[in-house]
Amino acid sequence: MGEAVEALKGAYRLLPGGKRINHAALDSEFYTADVINYLRSESTTFTIVADKDEVVMGAIGMIGEGEWRPYCDKDGVKTDREIAVTVHCMENTEAFSLVVLRWSNPQRDLFLADEYCYHAIATDLELEAEEAIVQHQESHPEHACVWRYNERGQMENIIKELKVGMGMEQMPSGRFEANAMYFAIGVLAYNLYVAQKYFVIGEGYRRKSIHSLRWSLIQIPGKLIRHAGRLIFLSLILGEFSILTKI
Repeated sequence: MGEAVEALKGAYRLLPGGKRINHAALDSEFYTADVINYLRSESTTFTIVADKDEVVMGAIGMIGEGEWRPYCDKDGVKTDREIAVTVHCMENTEAFSLVVLRWSNPQRDLFLADEYCYHAIATDLELEAEEAIVQHQESHPEHACVWRYNERGQMENIIKELKVGMGMEQMPSGRFEANAMYFAIGVLAYNLYVAQKYFVIGEGYRRKSIHSLRWSLIQIPGKLIRHAGRLIFLSLILGEFSILTKI
């Protein structure tokens, strides 16, 4: 088995007892028969970007023109892309679905035969089953497959926020144990920051980055007053001098 499968096995070994991976959203480097077979052996569903090799492009070419329909994003907004589903397989794998997006090729010229660009996602999600995702009174499970895969991009934003916002870009020591403790403290601080946004500060701040939150709540001037024998810090950014902290 290749390095991709070994990397996946390492992730499974790190799972706490009683936990399992229900779904894997992976880049094209994991688009191999070994990976697909391994995920299925672990009862893990998958969405994997497919390599646009000759076989995949051949499968895309077999999709009839009448099978393409408009693709809508998660909010139900129609995009400039079209979506279709076909069945595909590799050598030594069972069949899986190939969800394909296409859009007009902006650089088409005399040397480019195809007028479209393509993005293909291999998946074993049940695309034909009725699901609870409904847009404009229609069930679009194939759209949900794309949304499910795109969620991994949000995870990359979370990792970036942890590294940059909490100063986790570089470790302070040459010792693994010290760095592990430093990183654990950073993750704890990040989780407290997220909890603060959702449960303390509330609406309007849930999508704020750490940098924006620091600027809004710390660097923007406030006013400290004495009232009823207490010191009260008032923020100028929340309107009407809203009370944030009582000292």
